Amino acid sequence: MKFYFAVLSIGLLLFPGCASYRNQALRAKFAKTELRVGIEPNFQPVIFMDKGNPAGIETDIAMEFGKILGVKVVFVEMPWEKLIPSLELADFDVIMSGMTITEDRTKFVLFTDPYMRIGQLAIARTEDISEFSTKEKILATKKKVGFLKKTTGETFVLENCITAELKVPFDNIDDAVSALKNKKIDLFIADAPAIWAISDTALTPICDPLTSEKIGWAVRKNDTSLKDVLNECLDIIKDNGTLYKIESKWVPELFRDSIYID
Repeated sequence: MKFYFAVLSIGLLLFPGCASYRNQALRAKFAKTELRVGIEPNFQPVIFMDKGNPAGIETDIAMEFGKILGVKVVFVEMPWEKLIPSLELADFDVIMSGMTITEDRTKFVLFTDPYMRIGQLAIARTEDISEFSTKEKILATKKKVGFLKKTTGETFVLENCITAELKVPFDNIDDAVSALKNKKIDLFIADAPAIWAISDTALTPICDPLTSEKIGWAVRKNDTSLKDVLNECLDIIKDNGTLYKIESKWVPELFRDSIYID
């Protein structure tokens, strides 16, 4: 099922000084009156639901793009595995959902320039952290390792945690966290933002990234015009400091230096 979240138009109602488009040149390149954004809001703090509304890094960036283009932003919620097929069917214009740029995905979509660097991180019960304190220990573990299905975390675990007793797939982060806390798995590996969000006194992340990956936005393979528009919007929010402010708002200070892309 699809869920639609229409965010208020960017115009006189919210921005009294923006009746004329923020960037006329870019507006001329984008013929639509709204930017439809595909999301799977289960990736705090990148994209998630807060009191029934989309929130997080991707939401804040999408809204900035709406201001620049002078258009309404509409968020379309979709299960992760349906994001790319739904993009191809033109259910929305762009995927902004913490999607890692991979060679396999480029067979189906066109990616913008990356806006953030992340990697796979591991997290363990605080009482057991010494067993997984280095990348070498993680790769050599004989314990039970969890990951999210159909993610780059799954690829990493299956290809690198060869000696793990069990490799356990999960449909969502909540189930993985519950399994980790209840000792059904001993280690959970996922994209860094997911690990930031679930860290607490009981669960401690191993701060050394296991991989280096880049996040970007996906458009249809033939939509080079929209890719160029989004890249120009990205350049604007980089140059004026807005991207830095958004990422600083959501990313824990401990991890900030590792995410920035010049």
